[in-house]
Amino acid sequence: KQVLLFAPGEIVYVDICRDLNESGTTYILNQSIFFNLTCFNITADNVILDGNGYKITGDDAPESYGVYANLRKNITIKKAI
Repeated sequence: KQVLLFAPGEIVYVDICRDLNESGTTYILNQSIFFNLTCFNITADNVILDGNGYKITGDDAPESYGVYANLRKNITIKKAI
């Protein structure tokens, strides 16, 4: 069994939809977000998205995602409503 270890990386506070593209980074919401289409596109491995108890709410449009992470490794999404 392979165990991946990585040192804690940068912490970035987010309040708008954006790409999450820095490996080893923890992104923390600092407010609820309403979005159209896709809000967070995770394009790096080893990313944590901490909802910090806030909501990520979309318009329910087809092909829209609150969080999208295609073919990524070691992604954690926690405490989002």
